[in-house]
Amino acid sequence: MAEKVAIGNINGRSAYQVAVDGGFSGTEAEWLDSLKGDVTPELEAARVAAVGAAEEAADHAAAVQAVTATNDGIMAAVAADEESEFGGQLRNTIAEGIANADISGEVVATGDARYARGLNVTNLAGLRRWEVALADAENSNAVITVMGDSITWGVGSDGNALGDQPGAWDAFRSFAWPVQLRKMLARRTGIPVAENFIGITSGWDYATIAGTASSSPSIGPFGGYTVGGAGGRSLDGSGSTVTIPATKSGTFTDLDVWIWGTGSGVSNPRKPGVSVDAGLQIAAASTPAADFHRLTVSGLADSTHEIVISGFSTSGSGLSYVSHVVTRYSRGIVVNRVGRSGATMQDASGGTQADTARARAIKASVMPGFTNLLIISLGTNDHGAQVPIADYKSRMQEVITEAVNGGACVLLLGEAPAANGSSTTITENAYRNAMRELALANTHVAFTDTRDLFGGRTAAFGEGLFPTSSTVHPSRRGHGLIARSLFELLTQARMS
Repeated sequence: MAEKVAIGNINGRSAYQVAVDGGFSGTEAEWLDSLKGDVTPELEAARVAAVGAAEEAADHAAAVQAVTATNDGIMAAVAADEESEFGGQLRNTIAEGIANADISGEVVATGDARYARGLNVTNLAGLRRWEVALADAENSNAVITVMGDSITWGVGSDGNALGDQPGAWDAFRSFAWPVQLRKMLARRTGIPVAENFIGITSGWDYATIAGTASSSPSIGPFGGYTVGGAGGRSLDGSGSTVTIPATKSGTFTDLDVWIWGTGSGVSNPRKPGVSVDAGLQIAAASTPAADFHRLTVSGLADSTHEIVISGFSTSGSGLSYVSHVVTRYSRGIVVNRVGRSGATMQDASGGTQADTARARAIKASVMPGFTNLLIISLGTNDHGAQVPIADYKSRMQEVITEAVNGGACVLLLGEAPAANGSSTTITENAYRNAMRELALANTHVAFTDTRDLFGGRTAAFGEGLFPTSSTVHPSRRGHGLIARSLFELLTQARMS
């Protein structure tokens, strides 16, 4: 017999160890027996095949090859039995662990995935950059940017599943999981909450427009997305302005206006003027700095403020290309909620625009050099549209590359379970596996799956985690569950 690989002790805790830590006093065999009321023959066969393959392998590389070969069977068995307790345990301990390998070729085995209050994390060390940024949050900003869809935007948190309705936007601003996460992190530092990301096109519901402040899809977040009024604004000098009223801006002391300058592919860019409470803070000018950058106003009174952005004063002499605004405090944690209902990974990476415009759309969401942790929470609409996995992965890799090159780390976040997750040609699991593979292939990238927080959909609805039994949008309580678990993950003592 070939030498066995000690797969259970490579890294982290197995599900059995988690059970022991939670009070179970029996052996591992007894623990497995305790679950067998829900074990199907398919699940048991998949577990035995996967564990046996790894144990009989001669070395780590062979174990990876052997276990990966059983992965499809594991996932199919789990998909057929998602409601059972054992199905969830198997998904956590084997399907999300043993059937993958890290970039050095070592086995990611039964005990590999690190647990963080219910979340099972692949490549936790990939979040090291966030850990370092958080260490100085009492003195400067540690910045999280969440790039997502309607769940990120907050749909469902108003108590119904009607979708992205204007009348619910105020509720979304209060109860979407990124907002609840922002509040939890603010309590940790004792620094007040600001609104953070503020979009300036109609889909974001913050700004009012005067004059010829044209919507420009190619200069703002989710540029090229044809639904939901995404993108930025181009302002000329003939009285075109963007106004964010004090009722929408929230309280803050510092303000960033993100603009495009020379070398970014826009035509004849000009620096916009910025006024706060009718007082000029930044004068418009003929020459902005290069590429994508921010104009910063600081030292304001801790209060709500009206923000007005205007074009360069000389009509016909060029345009000011404004992507969005970020309000914040000079220190503490920023959580930017950049979500568009219905969005896919293609929409988040510039749609079908030309390459230069797509690159701008990605930068507008990522904010390289400012964001410390980018959370990408996209996949539900890709699954609904049956986007090919290769396309999904390549688009996500583009965004990852931009973020990592800009100094950030990335957390790929699987979303709440869909009602038809396992009944489609390309299953929900396929998109989550693609995320996991990207986390293992990139140094500064981790993956975790909020589906593990919800368990079976029937039970989750009964617990009030969804407003209806069929929607994919979590309730306010469901959004809170996501926020609390991410708070525990992102504030734990060590990530490496």
